[in-house]
Amino acid sequence: MKFFVVLFFSFLFTNFTIGQSKKEQIESLSKQIDSLILVIKNEKKIHEETTTKLEGIDSVNIFLKSSNDSLQKIFGIFNSKLEKCESENIIKDEELNSKQQLISKFKAEIKTKSDSLILTKLELEKLKSSSKSSISNTISVSVKEIQVDGVNAVRIGSQTWMAQNLNLNKFRNGDVIPEAKTEEDWKNAGKNKQPAWCYYENNKNNGSTYGKLYNWYAVNDPRGLAPLGWHIPTDNEWTFLKNQLGEDPGNKLKSKNGWSNWEEELVCQKCENWTPEFQKKTSCSVCKDTKKNGKKTHSGNGSNLSFLSGLPGGYRYFNGFFVSIGLYGYWWSVSEISADHAYSRFLTNSGNGFNSTSNSKEKGFSVRCIKD
Repeated sequence: MKFFVVLFFSFLFTNFTIGQSKKEQIESLSKQIDSLILVIKNEKKIHEETTTKLEGIDSVNIFLKSSNDSLQKIFGIFNSKLEKCESENIIKDEELNSKQQLISKFKAEIKTKSDSLILTKLELEKLKSSSKSSISNTISVSVKEIQVDGVNAVRIGSQTWMAQNLNLNKFRNGDVIPEAKTEEDWKNAGKNKQPAWCYYENNKNNGSTYGKLYNWYAVNDPRGLAPLGWHIPTDNEWTFLKNQLGEDPGNKLKSKNGWSNWEEELVCQKCENWTPEFQKKTSCSVCKDTKKNGKKTHSGNGSNLSFLSGLPGGYRYFNGFFVSIGLYGYWWSVSEISADHAYSRFLTNSGNGFNSTSNSKEKGFSVRCIKD
């Protein structure tokens, strides 16, 4: 590899010297061609050994891409020099024909190697994906479904969480939490910093699936939104849960159904690794030079390895609008950021994260309780 890099830069900065005789220029060009052919053979041998072992996936992938890009650059520079020589009538004799034959052979070698590198890259990506999948589908701490005071719960490591979203309309002391049935009701509650709840789109059927949506003033009310023996989590407690779940926590938190599919725009595999110079000379017959080749549909559902069954219950804006059911799920924490904002967590159909975010206290999110 070191030899290849040194040779590449040596070639890159080599120019025909003004005043050289035609014979000297031909000899110089011949040496460069012979060196490049030696590089091809050496790189091909290393490539074959590497792809057989399939070890060190990330480093191999980087090496393959570097080799392919470098060889394409060398060919471009070499071809430009040859065209310059021909245009200036520097090399015009029988020896040129033999050199041109070597160039054609060299070009064929480049094409074969490029195709092989692309195929190998695809195989390596599959191996990486398979390896990541096996890691993502594990949780290092113990997970157990249990009953606590007649409530379905999940014990994850040292924490115990309710297994469903909160669906209560009374505070712990028995006081009724006001229901905001209209946009005006919801806006006024937030503006006056008063507790309120609602069903998504004011549809009671949504409550049986997703629970209620609460503004933060209901979450933080001193009368207590959570049942006795439970509390609304802090942002740090959410973080602790996320860390216990390990890689791709969102996938492990999301339910196995209920999440909308999402589409990924595919990159054209034929010309994805073409250099800009090669792209100008050659048109891609697959994607017509757009570098895009259709879309792939992915499921938004998760593995639910946590047994917490996170659902995409959507949320309610401060102005009373309902959005994103099937796409997002948001959950409050009791941790404040400012007089108007507090921390929350969210899941999305198109990702596997579970991130902390700042939100207006006037919004309506789901609530999940943790054991005292």
